[in-house]
Amino acid sequence: MVLLADGDAFVGAITSIPDAASDEEAVVAYAEAEPATIAPGESEREAFDRALANPHRRVVVLGDDGQLLGLVCLNRSRTGFCQSG
Repeated sequence: MVLLADGDAFVGAITSIPDAASDEEAVVAYAEAEPATIAPGESEREAFDRALANPHRRVVVLGDDGQLLGLVCLNRSRTGFCQSG
């Protein structure tokens, strides 16, 4: 998943680009404008449940004014959150 922002403002999330996509078209044309989201003050359980309900296992974290704050994702086994490094 690629998250798109205009400054701090969330624009959309790209989960795939079709093989037949035009090389001239802006990537924002392939963005999902309303993916699963969560506010930073919501519980870990709520984040887990929303990610579990999402086919991509990912939930975008947005602030009150629509600013992009991050991404929560589940591991492949859907037993916990993804971890880096």
